[in-house]
Amino acid sequence: MPPARHALATALRRVAATAPVLALVAGCLSREPAWPTFTVVDTMEAGASQLAIGTAFLAGVDGAGHAWLAERPDGVASASIRPLTLPARLGAPPGLAVAPDGSLLISDPGHHRVWRVSPGQPAITTVFAGSGTDFQPIGDRARAVGAQLSRPAALATLGGDTWLADPGFRRVRRIDAEGRIDTVLGSGLKGAWPDQPTPLRLPLPEPGALAVAPDARLAVADGRHGVVVSGPGDRIARWPETGISGLAWLGDGTLVAARGLAIIGWRGGGTKVLLDGVEPITALCGDGGESLWCATAARTVRLRVNQP
Repeated sequence: MPPARHALATALRRVAATAPVLALVAGCLSREPAWPTFTVVDTMEAGASQLAIGTAFLAGVDGAGHAWLAERPDGVASASIRPLTLPARLGAPPGLAVAPDGSLLISDPGHHRVWRVSPGQPAITTVFAGSGTDFQPIGDRARAVGAQLSRPAALATLGGDTWLADPGFRRVRRIDAEGRIDTVLGSGLKGAWPDQPTPLRLPLPEPGALAVAPDARLAVADGRHGVVVSGPGDRIARWPETGISGLAWLGDGTLVAARGLAIIGWRGGGTKVLLDGVEPITALCGDGGESLWCATAARTVRLRVNQP
């Protein structure tokens, strides 16, 4: 065989021998990372428009303002539910969270306040944040009980800190363990999404659902700009998904959102529908580990998070 033809034949044999390896490598590179799945563990015949989880109980409040608690003696919400009578002035609150001391935090947009409510009967209600007015200046870097809030909505807690969506002032604010309040996200202005957003220089015209990860990453669902995630080093990511009724972080760092009938997962630039139901999901919360709770108008379901 002439030298040139021999060299060509040898090269073709080498390509043929490496083709399966190249195909395997290409397949590994293109394979989508595995997503968590869910298994239904428990169903409670109590609906909710807001959910909050604590170490001792799961709390819910429905669209008519009826609140309930489900004890968690073994870390699992049982089917035993007891009602909790809230002051009538609270109506159907758009925000609910559990404080470290086990009390409930409930937003009251009509009176521009957040209340602390004891879980016992009768419930004891005290002011947690808000002076009851929504004038300027808003009172940042001062005591939260004297600050101005404007129609406070969603709430979230982590450790001794509390985050609240403040739609009237177009921002998210944090109250630390000493009771001092400050803005952590949002410029307070309307406008288009900037090319280089920073936490205090981005528009949040309609902040809604909140979720805080164990590493303190903050996610907020804005009705106009989608889900905004603020991470370490003032890094901002945006997931342009609107119509969100609830947010929660899973233990592997996946952010999940309730939208219509579905629970959608988000990781960086990737999204996936993780669960598709038959009733609109009205509330969502998680413990950052093995459990996720989702509610409809008629029932609340505990899901076990199965990591791949």
